[in-house]
Amino acid sequence: MFFRSKQANGPEFVAKIKRGVKDWRAIFIWDRRSNSLRLDSNRNMALSNQNGKGSKIGKNVAFRTFRNQPDQFVSIQKDKITNFRKSRKCLTPHHYKNKDDNLLTWWHCNKNPTQNWKVTFISKKIGKARSLLGAKRSAE
Repeated sequence: MFFRSKQANGPEFVAKIKRGVKDWRAIFIWDRRSNSLRLDSNRNMALSNQNGKGSKIGKNVAFRTFRNQPDQFVSIQKDKITNFRKSRKCLTPHHYKNKDDNLLTWWHCNKNPTQNWKVTFISKKIGKARSLLGAKRSAE
């Protein structure tokens, strides 16, 4: 399961892996209008790269205020969560290690099983354009 950690980096919060997280930090909203994955408890916070890092590979994934920037657009396809625009990088645990409190990065999509995520939709529609979901590593 990935979640918004308490580790702040200025106005953004680092995204990490942790088993069994079931609190507000691990529930997200998929906003179809903006193609962004948002924190349910604070819908201004979207999954993205660290501020100022663009869509560069290997940079930490963070939740930060949505500003309609290219690195904040994501796509969910079957078992992959990818950057939506140009780069097509997959959400990947740092160094491909599936361990608690490991950071997440955007990395080249490949067949590594650590890039597979099981996305669970709890409700298909909330309002007009949102779905509530949780995502966890397929291997959990």
